[in-house]
Amino acid sequence: MVLALSIPSLLTIGCSEGGGGRMRDPDGGTVQPTFDGGPLEPECGDGFDECPTGFLCAAVGGIPRCVPDPDRPPPGDGTDCRPCDAPGECRMGVCVQPSDSGAFCEFDPECGEDELCIAGRCTHDPRIPIPCDASMMCPPPLTCGEDGVCHCAFTTDCPIGLECTDGLCVPGPGGGACFADDMCPPEDLCEAGRCRPRTVCDITNPDLAGTWTMTSTLHVGEAVPAWIADVEDIFRFLGTDGTCIDWDGLPDWVDMEICRLAQPFIAEYLPPWSRDVFRAVADLNVVLDTWVIDETMTLRAGAVADSYRGTHTWDRVTFMYRATPIVGDPLMVRDWRFSPSEFNASAVCGEFNIERHTINVSIGSIVAWLLDALVYEGSGRRWTTLREALTEVAGGFCDGLAQAAEDAVDYPNVGTTVDNVCTGIVSAGVDAAIDAVVNARIGADAITLRGNATISGPNTLSPGRWDGTLVGRGFSGTFDARR
Repeated sequence: MVLALSIPSLLTIGCSEGGGGRMRDPDGGTVQPTFDGGPLEPECGDGFDECPTGFLCAAVGGIPRCVPDPDRPPPGDGTDCRPCDAPGECRMGVCVQPSDSGAFCEFDPECGEDELCIAGRCTHDPRIPIPCDASMMCPPPLTCGEDGVCHCAFTTDCPIGLECTDGLCVPGPGGGACFADDMCPPEDLCEAGRCRPRTVCDITNPDLAGTWTMTSTLHVGEAVPAWIADVEDIFRFLGTDGTCIDWDGLPDWVDMEICRLAQPFIAEYLPPWSRDVFRAVADLNVVLDTWVIDETMTLRAGAVADSYRGTHTWDRVTFMYRATPIVGDPLMVRDWRFSPSEFNASAVCGEFNIERHTINVSIGSIVAWLLDALVYEGSGRRWTTLREALTEVAGGFCDGLAQAAEDAVDYPNVGTTVDNVCTGIVSAGVDAAIDAVVNARIGADAITLRGNATISGPNTLSPGRWDGTLVGRGFSGTFDARR
């Protein structure tokens, strides 16, 4: 199994009652108060050391405490972890290099009290609750819950091999689940939440440093918002897929008559390609469910055997629309932005583990490009933007439908009502869809990813699994990598 460094945490985890229990890391690290459930005690100010870099002394409930600095220096001055040379790690905005006496781990007993060797790293035993009064007392990315202990919110918050269930990091479903070596048979080790044969863990892993070609499938639809859900029905109505709309102010029987009238009218009035466009726009959320990403991953050897520092970039993204691939790359997608953070990785027991990291990507710009691409395909490549297509077909449509209703349905002022409702909903649908395109291009979204794959050969990582979060929700994915 890989050997890894145990890096002292920079987080303040509480103070013991009476101000006791404060101790300094033997290697000169950050002061780390102990916690025994007592009230908060001062930890900065007169008679105390200065707060760690990235923190400032502020009153918390009237008690001087070290809290994250909301006005930290701007990026690029060396305080924002750029650069942070391996084997250092960025913790709470501070680049932390391991001490010379930092613990390596291969087996659980090699780690400290309340720690397990998970994915080659000494990690807090997830079975033991961490008491807290505030989230800053929890090791990131855990947060303090109402029950006074630290909880996970997503699977990406947990050590590799564990999943977040009801706020706790637990092994995923399947046989051989474990937290620690002592939960496995004598001939096995607990690695990444599963009991694995010691013989597998004793093998020599291939050198994985180099450039890899990856294909990732991300089920972003599990997390991404429904971009035009509020007006989806109007596009399905115009696409004549059987959906009808509520003609506000008319009796139900009149609604039904107009709906029966509207379908053949739309088929006659609107050209076939326009109906395909409306169906394509209505299908946007379905198309967005699955993203196929062609990536390049670069790994360089870390300071410890079988450890790596890496990064990956998106080269192109593919969506499927009715069995037709729609492919975009940085040259095609307007306002494409992609800014990945480096990640730590390791090879352990025949598995390749990619630790939690963040990429900032212009999800909205990709969605906006996709919407226009759907219009292009749906219109038989007549129009390149939604605005052009809608302008072409919208004029006079509601007047014509209102006149048809007036001629066919015996009800007072039915034509006027249909014209008003149609104009309102079509206009709202057009505006909402176009606003989605315009607004989507603004800003970038942070995706958090954590992954692992089987080392199936010296040049193959497959099958692989991603766990991710986006806009406060989790999603899953798979990947394969080759070189």
